Amino acid sequence: MKKIAAPGSAFALTAFLLLAAKPHREAVTRAEAVPSQDSLTLAFPGEKGPVPYEKYGRFEELGTSRYRYAITDRTGLARAVGEGIYPNTDVFKDPAYQKLLKEGKLSGNHWHFVDTPTAALNFYKWASTAEDPGVKQEKTPMMRTSSHG
Repeated sequence: MKKIAAPGSAFALTAFLLLAAKPHREAVTRAEAVPSQDSLTLAFPGEKGPVPYEKYGRFEELGTSRYRYAITDRTGLARAVGEGIYPNTDVFKDPAYQKLLKEGKLSGNHWHFVDTPTAALNFYKWASTAEDPGVKQEKTPMMRTSSHG
């Protein structure tokens, strides 16, 4: 025969588990989860703070399936967003990128450069890889910000 615990003991067990649990911790950032062993200092960092996209183009057909952003000042937008972020391709001119490339540290599949403890390598690999533009636009900024904590 199976014994059934008294209702009071279930309450006591639940209360104990709730009180013994560790206090809630704020969400962990990517940089905290995978601390970087290197640092990333961009040669072409872009503007600090949010990019004023309205200054460099137009948002068209908002609220429709035909929504799009039409760039009117590609040079200005590239300068504002900084290297690694479309339409900026200055990563190829960055001396740190060129050094890592020459040393062979950027060889291999770009998917092996995700959440490793080498933020600079992750960023430069993703900024220079030939990947679907949507995936690249998601991963490259992520790698860029993971080095800043």
